[in-house]
Amino acid sequence: FDHRMAATMARRLATAFRPLATSRASSVVHGQALLQRPAAVVRMAIHARDQHSSPTPPVSSLPVTGLRFWSCRHTWRRAVNNTFRCLIGCSIGDFATLFTLQAMNVSTMYTMPSAMMGGIMTSLAVETLALQHLEGFELRQAFNTALKMSIISMCTMELVESAVALHLTGGAFDVHNMHHWASLVPSMTAGFLAPLPYNYYQIRRHGRSCH
Repeated sequence: FDHRMAATMARRLATAFRPLATSRASSVVHGQALLQRPAAVVRMAIHARDQHSSPTPPVSSLPVTGLRFWSCRHTWRRAVNNTFRCLIGCSIGDFATLFTLQAMNVSTMYTMPSAMMGGIMTSLAVETLALQHLEGFELRQAFNTALKMSIISMCTMELVESAVALHLTGGAFDVHNMHHWASLVPSMTAGFLAPLPYNYYQIRRHGRSCH
């Protein structure tokens, strides 16, 4: 009787713990399969996860003249961020060159074009470094990418910003004149707004941006 009871209890215990053992064995097999998975597949999975965590605006085939093309909030946010970074880069070189040349009593005829070129160069430098250090581009590839994708935006920004500043200050910035300092607000605002639709278009239509 004792032997039969012991055998029955042993069978019942084995039946009760069988699903747990099966599940554990399945997990071990699954883990081994993951370890044996090729590295390329793992990299693809990681890339897919990263893409899902920080999505990019979808490339649109909608007509440019339609309202739907210009109504993507995510694209507008990205275009605003890109344009603002370009504005910072352009303004650094623009004002640094302007103040330096005016301190040397250089004529306005040469000061304004030189300031525009200085702004474009510093903006290219900022964007190249951003691509190199944040996106992992090589230096030459980062520079070429920034040049191709942002030169129109930067030139537009510099032309409009300089034109407004020239109209408000006459081309001679006086550091002791508060009116001239206040003129930076409308000039930089105009420089920011001028290329913004173009940057939105590039991101929305082609998914291209160097920022």
